[in-house]
Parts: sequence; structure tokens; C-alpha cells
Amino acid sequence: MTNLKNISIALFAVLATIWLYAYNRYSILSFLEENQLFQLDVYYFQEYFTQPGGLTQYASAFFTQFYRFFVLGAILLATAISSIYLLFWKICTTESAGLISKTILFALSFTIPAYLLFACCDTMHFRLERILGIIVILALFLLYLKFSNSLKFLKQRWIMGILAYLSAYFITGGNAILLTALIVIDEFFHEKRSWPYLAGIIAVAVSAPYLAYLFLYITPLKMAYLSLTPFDLPELNKSYRIAWAAIPFIYALWRGAGVKWSTTRGAPTKKPAIWIAFSLVLIFALTLYGLKSATDAKAEYVMQMAYEVERGNWDKVLEMSKNDKMQNTALVPFFTNIALSEKGLLAAEMFNYRQTGTYGLFNVWKVHYTTLLYIGEQYYRLGMTQEAEHLAYEAMIGSPTEYGSKALRSLVYTTMLRRDTPGFEKYIRKFEQSPTYRHWAKEQRKHYARYRADSTYIIPGAARSLQAADIGFIDHGLPQQNMRFILQTNKGDKKAFEYLIMFSLLQKDLTSFYALFERYYPEMNYEHLPRHIEEALLVYAAATNQQSEFVKKYAISSRTVRQFINYEQESASSNLAALKTKYGNTYFYYLRNIKPMALDMMQTMPVY
Repeated sequence: MTNLKNISIALFAVLATIWLYAYNRYSILSFLEENQLFQLDVYYFQEYFTQPGGLTQYASAFFTQFYRFFVLGAILLATAISSIYLLFWKICTTESAGLISKTILFALSFTIPAYLLFACCDTMHFRLERILGIIVILALFLLYLKFSNSLKFLKQRWIMGILAYLSAYFITGGNAILLTALIVIDEFFHEKRSWPYLAGIIAVAVSAPYLAYLFLYITPLKMAYLSLTPFDLPELNKSYRIAWAAIPFIYALWRGAGVKWSTTRGAPTKKPAIWIAFSLVLIFALTLYGLKSATDAKAEYVMQMAYEVERGNWDKVLEMSKNDKMQNTALVPFFTNIALSEKGLLAAEMFNYRQTGTYGLFNVWKVHYTTLLYIGEQYYRLGMTQEAEHLAYEAMIGSPTEYGSKALRSLVYTTMLRRDTPGFEKYIRKFEQSPTYRHWAKEQRKHYARYRADSTYIIPGAARSLQAADIGFIDHGLPQQNMRFILQTNKGDKKAFEYLIMFSLLQKDLTSFYALFERYYPEMNYEHLPRHIEEALLVYAAATNQQSEFVKKYAISSRTVRQFINYEQESASSNLAALKTKYGNTYFYYLRNIKPMALDMMQTMPVY
């Protein structure tokens, strides 16, 4: 039995670590780390201490900060859930439980809560504190079993039970209910069962949270009882509730079976090697199935793109954009177009990648903190530093957990670019209180000092910043208007010009396209027109019978002219698949054959 325990726990831990690192490093590890910023600060600690389970939440924040280092984060989370497996096994095999079993039923029963908890990890609301709370409860109950078994008098068991409950409540909040259930089950199967003791433990479990609500915590009454349990957040999935409830349920079954077997022959013990081998095969299969089913491949893909965009890894973003299986989301073309713009290729290579319409160019507006960060990233790259700062601030205060490191990093960069020293000091000090970001904060101070002394200095990792004098009011409902604001103050800005021009092309509005082109093109100083602008000019010229004039006036390349003529000839006779193969990366093909995604569909897409 010991071999089965050791091998199965090790197998589970290794597979879980690989699963987290290989398939969930961005949608779980990075996402959770970026939605908090652990600080070694008295006020930060006090924020946790004023709520039930605050110590567990504080410990969770401490460990979650190390998710920034993906390998370490994967090991930490896998170890935490594997600890539940190990503790539950020890609880069910203590001498006080009086159980001997080598059956596959019980070998698998220990793993059920662990598998279900891993299945919960793919939601942004499931933080490490949920797992740590269960670990603390199981550890306290294991201690209770070991000490209460050696106590001679009921009075001593009363003291142990009450101390265990109070410790559980003030450390883990509502998870103390779980400890109460386990103590009640143990007492029910105790050789010297005490009904007054059972009633007393339940009375303490009912009264302690209410007294804490009255005199200690600043929290609603419901949270005083249910904090950090499956019942305090409706967003938590059913797997967490089942895993939480499965612990006392399986323990009760185990104790009941132990009582029955103790009066009969006992559990089957023949051919233990066969049982162990069979158990490990099933555990391995169940682990693989459980981990695979808990993986959201699309969320992982999109979150990785967001991660690479923030760090300016444009080639990686464009490489990822060519994955056809992950195209059914507005965020893929959105991040792709940011990367193309940063490389100066938006108007030249945009249709080399799948486009969903204008909402793949400007992300649809949603009052959600992740969406605010994504839109802010775009304005940050466009040079609208003040609006990027505003959106980062809104995302920071809109986070459902606490001030996140991602939003705060954006605020550090934007205040540096605007030379806002008081703002910079306010945000950088938070990072200086963080063990994992302290070195980064020190580097930013050096960069800011050089930037203030030398206006030509380029801050590593920071974007450009435009003149903001006459940008005007930002209209997120009409993002193309914001590009006009940029061009009014920053004449010749090719990024804003190409976003504005390509917006009209994605709308299939060639009249607006040509009007905007005539208005702003003379200020752009292109050596050669980008390919998609040439293509759009030829389509417009053909529709207005000015093709020969436009070819000369705008020096449109002979290659683009020849390709347009060939497309016109072949479009009448070739099927759509053949046209897509040959002309799918042209504006000609998009204009006639691609239906932009409807706005209502865009609004229902996940924000991740």
C-alpha cells in the first residue's frame, strides 16, 4: 500500500507540473500572477487580516507571486494539490481510523478531490487560497486525529476539538465547516462516542463566525460563515464544490467500510503487485484525462499572445497568428494587427492574416478589466500615453481581486513617458515592496533618471509617446476618430494613418478610404505605397474609370496591377477555394468574399 501511495502521488505531481507548464503557463500561472502584486508592507497585510481566512489569502498571494517564474509556479501549484492527496491518504490510514485496504476503490478515492481541484484551475476566480484552505484543514484534522487518539479523557478531546476549530476558522475562514464535518464523522465512529461533544463542536461552529462578524471582521454575515468555501462565489464551477464536499463524504465511506471489515475477514490482500499495477494504470489514465479536460486551449493561446504583445515580441505574435485552429476570436487579429503596426507592416501585410472586420482592428469596448488592459495596450503602442494610463488605472481598480502587477507595470511606463514624477513614485514604490519585482523596480528608477536628464533616451521596453496637446476627447465607440485626433497634432504619423485607412478598407467603404487617403497621404512620405493601399486604389480606380490615371499618379507597382487584372479575369470562372489559394492575401479577395464578423457576435466573445 505504501508503494502505491508513493508512486501514485509522485506520478500525479509530475504529470500535473508538466500539464501546468506546457499547457497552462499563460492562462493560469501568468494570469493569476498578473492579477495581484504581493507586497511586504504592513498595510497590505492589514487588508487581508480584516476578513475571515485572511491569513490563507495572504499566504496565497505570497506563493502566487512566484508564478512569474513559470517552472517554479507549476511546481508550487502541483505540489499544493498533491499535498491534498497525501494528507487525505494519511488521514484515512491513521491508526485511529482502524482501516486496512488494498482495493482499487480506495486507491482512486484519494485522488478524486485532487483531480477535481485541478479541473477548477482554468477559471480566473480560482486562486491558490482555495487549495491552501483545504490543505490547512486536512493538516489540522490529521493533528487532531493523532493527538485525540492518545487522550485519555473526554475533557481533553473537547479542548483539542475547540482549539482545532478556532485555529481553522481564523486561518481559513469558512473552510472551518469542513473541519467540523470531519470531526463530527470521526466522533460518530469513535469507540467512546460523546453526543454532548458533538453538539458542543457544532455549537462552536455556529457561534464563532457570528461573534467574529460582530466584534472582529469587517465583512457581511454570509462571508463570515462561508468565505473561501465553494459557496461564497457563484462564478466558481461545480468541480470545486464536488471536490470540497467529496472529502468528508469519502472519509465517512472509508470509516464505515473500516467498521464493517473489522468485524469480518478484512480487506482483500491477495496479489498486491497486481492491485498496485492496476491502480497505477487507472490513476495514470484518469490523470491524463482529467488534466486534458481541464485545459482551455483557446484561453491559453490568447493569453500567450497578450503576454508576447506586452513584451514586444512581435515575430512571436505573428508566428502564433497563423494557427488556423485559434482564429475564432476577435483578440487574435487584434493582437496580430498591433504586431504588424509595430513592425510597420499593417498596410502591407494585413491580409496575409485572417481579418474579422473592423473589430479585429479596434477591440470591441467592454467594461471589463482585461479588455481595458488590451485596449490600453493598443493606445500605448500608438503613442496615446495619457489614454493608455487612464485605461490601465481603470483596469487596476476594476480588478476583482486586488491591484494587479500587469496594470501597475503599465502605469509605471506611462508615468515615466509623461515625466509624471509623483505618479511614478506612487506606483514604483509598490514594486519596491515586492520580493519578485524589487530588482525590476530598481532598473526602472535608473531608466527614469536617465530619461528625465536626456529627452532622447529610449526607455527599454517602453513605447513611444506622442504630443498630446490637441488629441481631444477619446471616443471608444468611434475609434477611427481617435486616429484623426492623433494626425491633427502629429502630422505624418504613419501608425495612426494606416489604422485609419485600414479601418475604412475593413468596412469596405472605398469612398471614405480615398477621401482619407487624399487628405493625409501627402504628409506620410512613403518611398513606396504599401501593397494593400495599392490594391484598394486599383479597385477604387476601376469603379470610377480612373485606372490608368491612378497607376501613373501614385506609381502603383506593375506587380500589383498585373495581379489585379488576373484576379478580375479569374474571379468569373474559378471557384472560391482556388481564388483563396491564389489571392487570399489580397484586399481584392477580402472585399468580395469575406463577411466581417457581426458586432453582436463580437460582444459575446470571451474577454479572457
